[in-house]
Order: sequence, then C-alpha cells, then structure tokens
Amino acid sequence: MKEQLWTQTIFDSYNNINTILRTIDKKVLSLSVNSYKTTNYGQDCTLELMETVIDLIERKKKILKLKQLVEDTLRNVSYNSAKLLVRRFLDKLSLSDIANEQGKSMGVTRRALHRAINEAYDYFCKDGFCAYNIERDYNTEKWLVGIYEKKYDALKKPNVDDKIRFMPQKSNSSFSVYFAL
Repeated sequence: MKEQLWTQTIFDSYNNINTILRTIDKKVLSLSVNSYKTTNYGQDCTLELMETVIDLIERKKKILKLKQLVEDTLRNVSYNSAKLLVRRFLDKLSLSDIANEQGKSMGVTRRALHRAINEAYDYFCKDGFCAYNIERDYNTEKWLVGIYEKKYDALKKPNVDDKIRFMPQKSNSSFSVYFAL
C-alpha cells in the first residue's frame, strides 16, 4: 500500500515541481542580490547566507531527482502503463473519464491503473526510490509529505465510486444491487 501511495504522490507532485523549482531559484537570486547588505554585519552573516544558499541548491537537486524519476519512468514502463499514468496523474482525469475515453469498464481501468502503478513502482525501486528511501530522503519536503498524507487519509474514507448502489427495478418494487467498479 505504501508503495502505491508514494508512486501516486510522486506522479501527483510532478505538476508542481517546476513551480517549486522556480521559487527556489527566486529565493537564491534574492539572497544573492541582497548579499551586499550582509558585508556590514561581518563574516558570520556571510557564512550563514552561504549555508542557506547551499541548502536551497541541495533541496533543488533532490526535487530535480523526483522530476527526472517521473520522466524516466514514463519512458521505461510499457506504453499503456505510461499513457494511463499520464492521463490519471498528470492530466488529472478521473478513472471514470479515462474508462469512458477508452471505452472500457471502470473495473478494467481500475485494474490497469493498479498494474501501471505497480510497474512504475518497480521501476522506482530499480532506480533506488523505494518507499523507505523516499520517506528517508524527502521527509523534510512538507509539500510532498502533505500530498502523501492526503492520499493516506483518503484511503480511510469510503470512495463514492466504490459504494454499493441500489437501483429500483421496473418490474417490481425490489431492489437490485450493482457495484461501480
């Protein structure tokens, strides 16, 4: 379960990565442009400023690794898996929209998505990004952990698509049951 959640989290985060990288670049630029003001305060401020800039650059490198991981994964998993992952997580389509688009049932699409997520996670592990390593290396990235926690909390709540629905039958007043899978 953790593996699937982290895979979904990384793919969901992909659309935000460029914004975060631009924000880090702006912060580094701002610190650099305003660094002349620190010369009046002595060497301690300059050292602190340099450490801050280095920390931001290291953070940017870690985030760039996630971006590269998504792009490499999409190139190296099967075509159908890549297409499904892109439509679901990058294009933000619902499973029912994807199912309608492909002319398949929701159950087939759901199983295909789980296979695609597992295939992507297998590729992540080959690249050294298993759940344990992701948690260890990215636990300071609050935005990424926040996405993961929202996904985890959503698992606790029943999904509307998974609920049993009751439909009145036209022939009599009894109800038939069907599953929206």
